[in-house]
Amino acid sequence: RLSFLLAMWSRVVVFCPMVSQSVMAPACQATSRSTSRRKRRRKHETMQLPPFTAALLGLFLARLPSALGICNQPEISDFREAAWNYYEKGHFDFLGTSMVVEALGEPGRFLETCPAATLQACLMKATENVVYDPSAYPQMLGLYMRYMHVSLAEGTLTKEDMTEWPLMEALDHLEATVRSLETNVGPLRSAMVMNFCSAKDRLGNMHELEWILLPPFGDPARRHEFPGVTDGDYGLLTETDLYIYLVNATKCEWLPDSVIEEIRPAVKSLHLIPYTGGPTREEQSAYFKFMSDHYDDLHDFIIFVHPDSPEHQGVRFNALKKALTVVRSGSQLAVDSLKYYPLSQQLLINPRRTWSSTYAPQWAVFWHALFDKPWRDYDIQPPRCFWKTVKGYYLHGLVPGLGEGLIRKHAKALCIAAGDLCQGVTCGTPLDAEEGNVTGDNPYGVTMLSTQRGSCSPRRGGPDHRLYESPSAQETTYLKACAEPGLSAHADAVDALDPPPQYKRVDGSFLPTFALDDDTPRHLPEAQVLCAQMGASCRGVTCTAGGKAASLEPVCTVRGSDEIWHSPAGEISFIKLHEEQLEHPKLPGPPRGTETFQFYTGSQSIVHKDRVKAWSKEQLAAMAADGDFCSMYSGLYEAVWHAMFGEPLSQYEREADPRLPLYLKWGLPTMYYFGDEGLV
Repeated sequence: RLSFLLAMWSRVVVFCPMVSQSVMAPACQATSRSTSRRKRRRKHETMQLPPFTAALLGLFLARLPSALGICNQPEISDFREAAWNYYEKGHFDFLGTSMVVEALGEPGRFLETCPAATLQACLMKATENVVYDPSAYPQMLGLYMRYMHVSLAEGTLTKEDMTEWPLMEALDHLEATVRSLETNVGPLRSAMVMNFCSAKDRLGNMHELEWILLPPFGDPARRHEFPGVTDGDYGLLTETDLYIYLVNATKCEWLPDSVIEEIRPAVKSLHLIPYTGGPTREEQSAYFKFMSDHYDDLHDFIIFVHPDSPEHQGVRFNALKKALTVVRSGSQLAVDSLKYYPLSQQLLINPRRTWSSTYAPQWAVFWHALFDKPWRDYDIQPPRCFWKTVKGYYLHGLVPGLGEGLIRKHAKALCIAAGDLCQGVTCGTPLDAEEGNVTGDNPYGVTMLSTQRGSCSPRRGGPDHRLYESPSAQETTYLKACAEPGLSAHADAVDALDPPPQYKRVDGSFLPTFALDDDTPRHLPEAQVLCAQMGASCRGVTCTAGGKAASLEPVCTVRGSDEIWHSPAGEISFIKLHEEQLEHPKLPGPPRGTETFQFYTGSQSIVHKDRVKAWSKEQLAAMAADGDFCSMYSGLYEAVWHAMFGEPLSQYEREADPRLPLYLKWGLPTMYYFGDEGLV
């Protein structure tokens, strides 16, 4: 009741746009917006107030001072822009987080200069906190009312503040979050799935899953060993079943029994499943096996991780920690927001694996084997520009109107849009306190993620394209070289290839003759691409090495015979199929095109069971059984993992995903990596 009364009182006292057909109407009209920001239309319904209350409210608001202009200072204006971006578009970034913390950390300073910023910070922090602390709702609303009355008493709250800031939107959003949290649909079941071969990874580092024993996870009985850790940051896997698929191969060394016994009390249940995966490093066969084996009784949420999870998730596991907190709430919020949630920190943008001549043929084979629509139908082009990285140097001169303090993604987009006015981007430049970022509109109409801050700026350079040695060791310049629109400056870029032929695997067989007398051993993807280029002269591919088609050695040859013979040596043949013989699974994700292909790396994610069941049990079982394919295309599976489970090919950045609650964005910055700078 207290929460309800506080919420209603905050609406009655402050937000005159809710009042209609009363003596308040003139006062409300006086605060109508004159800028484009002021033209936003409120979506809430009007509310009738008793005449006496309306009259008092009208008198009260009439006495509010006019705008003092202090709220338009750059730092505070950026925060207001960030708040509008969140409530209108779902964008939230580091600037929003830092300003909320600053406004609540120094309320006295803000209440004297721009109290609306403090009120906005109260509502945003309440929306974030309420997910893990139900008492945050009445506490933060109480603080909100206190600050409101202080600012009214001091005369620092203005009429314009009430409409220039998204305070009503924030209240509506907070109440909707609370309702979703209070709608109980639980308990919700979760399972964490990984495969394991050896504690030593590809870089020689040791991983005995020690991260499961440390905060925010760990055995509750050992909580005392971490005195500085709060209860909410410990033991978060105790309601999650852990499935470890142990690769059954001679090269593998499984976990010692002592480690297994340490892990057991840190999770709800521990399942160790020996299985035969691919011949080389991959994890997808284990994922597919879990999904097919448990298809008829899937957990509500499946958490896909690697044994060396900190590599991509970070040692604090911030994304996973927050997601587990939401799952443990057993609420409608968990079901609505965690359909697919990336856990990695790194976002790859237009990686070379999809468009360079070295990798594109394999990508075409992989894509066509997995999905029903050819890759070219999505009209994803190779990057138009090439960026040469030069560390320790800078370009002089800012491009007028584009500002600085940008993240590299935005600085590069603006530099491309500026054409010849911009020679490149310099990053790592220290900023003075008063130096800001570009917010909202820019001269070239480039869409940017709110007011996210970085250290990059587009540079105009000079006629000689000269670079200057940087006095700051961390500065790096990215020199731009662009082709005409529709083309690429990368010499090895290729357009999306025609759908390649598909192949049917036949174990224990070989095709008796070589295609065009070519008996050169090749890796399977290379042999299949060559077979496609040979046309009717090639009928398939035969691989030796005891049936290990994904062997590190080139063991496959192109074959020209239609006959399929039994192989006493255990060979495998891949028979080229005609298009009418193909059966493709349908791409579960949204079948829309996109200008940019991007994804969080590593396939580490949380997926709701409904997204899994977009695939049939038979399809998942077939993919689980094909360890060779998983080994050959493990890195490509990682690139489409999000699309396989219902996300658009251009995966949302967490900060920009409008479907996620504020809690699942807060404090989770994305790290960007670019194919146009050489990333595979």
